[in-house]
Amino acid sequence: MTMGHIWHDLWHAFTHTDKGIIHLMRELLFRPGHVAREYVDGKRKKYYNPFSFLVIVVAIATFLSATFNLMAPGKTDPISVFLNKHTNLIIFFNVPISAFFTWLFFRKRTYAENLVACAYAAGERSAFYSLIVVPVMLSIPQHYMKVVYVYMFIWILYSAIAAMQFFQKQNAWGFIRGLIAAYLSQVVIWVLIYSAYMYYYRVYLKV
Repeated sequence: MTMGHIWHDLWHAFTHTDKGIIHLMRELLFRPGHVAREYVDGKRKKYYNPFSFLVIVVAIATFLSATFNLMAPGKTDPISVFLNKHTNLIIFFNVPISAFFTWLFFRKRTYAENLVACAYAAGERSAFYSLIVVPVMLSIPQHYMKVVYVYMFIWILYSAIAAMQFFQKQNAWGFIRGLIAAYLSQVVIWVLIYSAYMYYYRVYLKV
């Protein structure tokens, strides 16, 4: 095997018409729930593996976040430093949490199938973050929090649409359940991060 073989395989993974990452990202942009449903229903040759996709795009997002100090800009405490370097952990934790809430509110698929749907959605979220959010944050750093709020709003909206498609509940109640599930998953992550900060300042520093 030569470096030429390796580069060929990498290029093929991203650009292959039927199964490449770029093809998958394009499909996930407008059909996230349909893609996940087709995958769990057995049409797996058509799409890139959800967990491989998640690992690749999260690695890119984590590299950008750590390089430009985007998770907690201007902060140097150990918690912020850890979050900047390990954004991947936040996203990976979010997947099983999101899967639990979609399973809880829809109760139509197994938890494992919910994991697939949430992995695809989280992967597309990471791709959107890397391609759109990071450049915007770097171009208008004075509006960092506004960008974060817009990004989170888009993510929750996207998650709700993905859930509607995945569970084939494309009505108002399905949309509301999707919104609640996505919002609660984010609340759990925020609580975990806030608890880490509180422990550091209240217990470790005794502030």
